Amino acid sequence: MHYPIYIFTKEFPTDEVIEKVLAPYNDDADPDLYTYPGVRPDIHWDWFEIGGRYGGFLKIRCDEDDDEFYKWMMWSEEIRAGRLFRSNLLEKYLMAFGRRLASFDEVHSFLYCGYRDGYIFADGAKISDLVNFEELTHMGYGYIDPANNEDSSREYFINGKFVENERYDEQLAAAMERNKDGYLTVVDIHD
Repeated sequence: MHYPIYIFTKEFPTDEVIEKVLAPYNDDADPDLYTYPGVRPDIHWDWFEIGGRYGGFLKIRCDEDDDEFYKWMMWSEEIRAGRLFRSNLLEKYLMAFGRRLASFDEVHSFLYCGYRDGYIFADGAKISDLVNFEELTHMGYGYIDPANNEDSSREYFINGKFVENERYDEQLAAAMERNKDGYLTVVDIHD
C-alpha cells in the first residue's frame, strides 16, 4: 500500500535530509534506531519517493507583487526546483536538459504547474509560502516531526487490528503550527 506522509524539517528538505528522517521507519531498520516515545505509528516503508502518487499536494504562493525570493518568471543562474522548493516532476524534467536550457525551461514549466492561478504545485516547500495550509491539516496519512521527537498516523496497528487515531487532525494541526517557520515535504511511502 502507498501512503502520503508529511515530513517537517527546519532545513531545506534535500534527499539526504529526507532519507535521514525516514531511516528509523525503514522496515529493515534496527529497532534500536527508533527513538520517539510512545506507541510507534504505522509509518513503515520498504520504498519511498518525494511526491510520488501524492505529487503536487502543496501549493506555493506565486504572487507577482511579492516575488523577491522565488522570482518565478525570471530566468535564473540556478534552477529553483530542488534548491528553493521540491518538485519531483520538475527536478526530473529539468535534469533531462543541459545546464544551458534548464532555467528557460523551468520558467515555462511554471505555467503548466499552476502559475496562472497564483500558485505552483510542489512536493516540498517553506510552510509560510503555502496557500493551502488549512486544507493540508485534513490530508495525509501520517507525519514525522523530528525536531520535536514526534510522529503520528491516522491509525495504529494494535493487537492485530487497525485502530483509528481520533486525535490525528488535532495533532497534525499542532505540528503544522509549531513548524510554520520550517519546511513541509510530502513523501509517498510503500509498505
